[in-house]
Amino acid sequence: MKTEYVDFLCSEYEQADLKPESVVIGNSKYIVPYIYIKTSNEPLKLFLTDFFDVMRKDYILYLRNKEPVRYINWYDGNKNRHLIVPYTIRYNMCSDEEIVNRIIEKARKKYKKAIMTAYELKKTYPNMVFERMISSKAFKEMLKAHKKCLSKQKRNMAVYITERVGRFMSQNPEKITNNMDGVLLYVLRQKAKKWALKVVLCAAVETSVFEAINISSDN
Repeated sequence: MKTEYVDFLCSEYEQADLKPESVVIGNSKYIVPYIYIKTSNEPLKLFLTDFFDVMRKDYILYLRNKEPVRYINWYDGNKNRHLIVPYTIRYNMCSDEEIVNRIIEKARKKYKKAIMTAYELKKTYPNMVFERMISSKAFKEMLKAHKKCLSKQKRNMAVYITERVGRFMSQNPEKITNNMDGVLLYVLRQKAKKWALKVVLCAAVETSVFEAINISSDN
């Protein structure tokens, strides 16, 4: 993971004056988010449960199709664990090692995306608490909150750009009358991008420009 995400995880331990806890899964080390240490009597057990809950969908698929659930044994260095063979490869001639690696990789991606999403949300909502951050359920809730946050930011940016475009047009009537529509639209797009501090919000920029033009023509 990028340094900022590692720092984000470690910062919560630093605030509690504790050394970060981590676990080794496969050949990689994962920092256990502090919320697990803070809220659970068995934080590592709970973390591993949430880390591997990507297998739940496969379990449901087996039940839904009335097939016996296929398991493989995996020794993680501490104990033997039963892992569910992904439903899509239940009949494939894959080695146990290949199956384990596939499950871990899927879980790793969810872990990374969950940390990234929590990191982004923390910027806007510094007091937000992410219970069981790595679980699929918590991850979905964070994604929903992040999407809502982005939508709000885009709406705010669209309003801001529209106001700036409208102000520019009202203060520069000669540029409007002396330019063809195509040239004017290009100028406004460039202005909008500049005002947006070069943030890539194409949809918001386009919408704002056309809204400003419509407002101006109506007036």
